[in-house]
Amino acid sequence: MTAEELEAHVAAYLERRETEPDLTPESFAAPHGTHADMLAAAIRTALDIERTLTSSPAPHRTIGGYVVRGELGRGGMGVVYRVERDGREFALKLLPLAPLLGPRMLERFRREAVALARIAHPHIVRVHDSGIDAELPYLVMDLVEGQPLDQAAGALSVDQAIAIAEALARALHAAHQQGVLHRDLKPQNVMLRSDGEPVLLDFGLSALEEGATLTGTGDLLGTPRYMAPEQLSGEPVDARTDVHALGLLLYELTTGHPAHSGHGRDALYASVRFGRITPARAMRASLSGELEAVIHTALARRPEERYADALAFADDLARLRAGTPVAARPLPEAAEGVTRILDQALRAWLAGDAAAAAAQLAQARLAHPDASAIALLEAHLASAARRERAPEDSESLEDLAVSARIVPGSAAVHRAMASTCRRLGRLDDATRALGRALAIEPDDAASWTALAEVHLAQRAIDEGLAALDRAEALSPGEDALRLRLRGAFQIHRGDQPAAQALLRRALELAPDDAETRYRLAYSLDSDHAMAAAAPAYERVLEVAPAHVHALLCLANLFAGASRGRCRRCDEFYAEHPEHLDPARAEHYLLRAIDADRGADDWATRTARDIALQLEDRRAVIALLTRLTRGIERTPAVLRLEEALRRVELLAG
Repeated sequence: MTAEELEAHVAAYLERRETEPDLTPESFAAPHGTHADMLAAAIRTALDIERTLTSSPAPHRTIGGYVVRGELGRGGMGVVYRVERDGREFALKLLPLAPLLGPRMLERFRREAVALARIAHPHIVRVHDSGIDAELPYLVMDLVEGQPLDQAAGALSVDQAIAIAEALARALHAAHQQGVLHRDLKPQNVMLRSDGEPVLLDFGLSALEEGATLTGTGDLLGTPRYMAPEQLSGEPVDARTDVHALGLLLYELTTGHPAHSGHGRDALYASVRFGRITPARAMRASLSGELEAVIHTALARRPEERYADALAFADDLARLRAGTPVAARPLPEAAEGVTRILDQALRAWLAGDAAAAAAQLAQARLAHPDASAIALLEAHLASAARRERAPEDSESLEDLAVSARIVPGSAAVHRAMASTCRRLGRLDDATRALGRALAIEPDDAASWTALAEVHLAQRAIDEGLAALDRAEALSPGEDALRLRLRGAFQIHRGDQPAAQALLRRALELAPDDAETRYRLAYSLDSDHAMAAAAPAYERVLEVAPAHVHALLCLANLFAGASRGRCRRCDEFYAEHPEHLDPARAEHYLLRAIDADRGADDWATRTARDIALQLEDRRAVIALLTRLTRGIERTPAVLRLEEALRRVELLAG
C-alpha cells in the first residue's frame, strides 16, 4: 500500500466515523488483507494526534488572529469553533489532521475555501477568510444561529418541508452555476435559522467541475444513506447527484422515515445502489400524489430520469406550493391495465405458481409491448427464482422490496413482506408493511388477521383484538386461525377457561394445526394443569416434531418448572412425582436446542435456564460445543456460545 493510498484510507475512515460511531480502526481495516495491521495502526496514530490537538478549546488562544470563544461542534475531519475578531463573531472550521494526511487533504480544504468564497446566496453559508495557522488550515464563515435540520425535522409540517426543499434547491443551483457540487447533502449539513430559513453548510466534499477528482484510491466520500446510486458506485457525478440527495432529504422530512434504512451496511448499500425506495405515500398516506411524483422524480435511479438540474426541481416545488400542475409524472408510470396485470403476476409468484406468473407477464407484454415495468419485473422474478432462497431469508425480503417498488399498488407484495418480516422477528417492519397493504385494500380481512398476529407477537393485546374484530366484521363466520388468535389473546389476559374453549373449537375446525395445539397446551400449563399439559404438548410434536416452544415447555415441565418458587407447582409435583424426570427433561431440551440452533434469542435463553436446573449438564454442554466449534460466528452461533459459557461456568 503506497503512502498516498494509506492517506486516502485514513481520510475515508475519519469521514465514515461521523455517521458510523461504532466503526473501529480494526473493523475498517480488516477488508484490506495483509495491509490491515498497518492501516489500523495509521488510523490509531491519527486519532491520537487528533486527541492531542483538540483536547483544549483550541490549539491556541487565537487562530489566524481570531479569538476562540468556544467549540460549536466537530465532525469526521474538522472542529468548528465560535471565534471573534474586531467585535464580530464567526464560525471557524479547523482541520487538525491535515498535516498528517498530506497534500491531498490540504488541497480539499483549499478547494472548499475557493468554492464557497465565490458563491453569494442567502441559503448558503458565506466564507469570509481562510488560511493556515501553525500548519493547521482553517476556514472562517458566517456564524449561523439556529438548529440543525435533523433535530428540527420532527416539528416541521409538510408545507414547511417543501418550502425548505425549494430554498435548498435554489441554493444548490447557485452553487452548480459556479461549477460546485456539494456531494454530502444531508439533514446534519443544513442549519435552520430561528426565522425558519435553511442555510446549507459544509461543502467539505465539494468538487469543481473543471477540477480533478479528489476521491483517490478506495475513498468513499459522503454519507451512504444520502448518496445517489452513481455516487456509491464510484461513477461520474454531476448536478443531478445533488438533486437526488435533496430528494432523499425531502422524502425523509415528509414521510418521517429515511428513504434507505437497510439493516446493516451491505443491505444499506444494496438499497442505495438499486434504488430500493418505498413510495412516499405508502409510508404516509396523507401525502398528495403530486408531492409523491415530485419526490420520486428527484429520486429516479438513473440520472437522466431525474430533474435536469436543481432549478427545475425548485420550480416544480414552487408549483406544488402554488397548487398549479407539476411537471413530474405521477406514480406508477405504467397504465392501470399494466399495474393490474403486474399485481396478478406478483400474486401468482408469491403463491409459488411460477407458470401462472409467467403467463400473466406474457399477456402484459402482448397488450403493452413498450411498458418498461413489465421487463423490469420479468428480470427481477427470474433473478429471484435463481436465488432459490428460503422464504425467511433476508434476501427474499430484498426481492420483495424490489417488487414493491415496481408495483407500489400491490397489496399482495406488502402482505408477503409483512409475513417475511414477522418470521425474521422484525415486528415493527411487519406492522408498517401491513399498514401499507391496508392503505391499498382497507377491507381485506386477511390483512387485518395478519396484523392481529403481529400484535400478538408484540404483546399488544388491545390493538390485536381490535384488528381481529375488524377482520371478523369484514368476513363473518368461524375461522380456525381467528379462533386460535382470540384464544391466544385470552391466554395473555389470564382468562384460561375462555382461551381453552376457543382453542378447542379451533381444533375442531383444524385438528392438525400445530400452533393451535401448542396454544391449548400452553394455556393448560399456565393454569397449572400440568398433568393435562404434558400429553397436550406431546400431541403438538405428533404433527410438528421440531416445534421448539413445545419441546422447551416439555423440558421445563419435566425439569420441575417453578418448583420451590411457586406454591401450586410444589403442590403439583408433590401429587405427581413422576413428572419430575430429569432424563425426559434432558431429552426434550436437547431436541429443542438442535432444532433451533440459536435462531431464536428467547428460545436460546430459555434452553440455557432449563439446562441450569439439571444436575447433569454434560450432554447439553457436548451439544452446544458441537454446534459452535469451528462454525462461522453468526448471531445465532454467538447466542449459543454465550449459553455454553453460562452452563459451563455454573457446572463447575
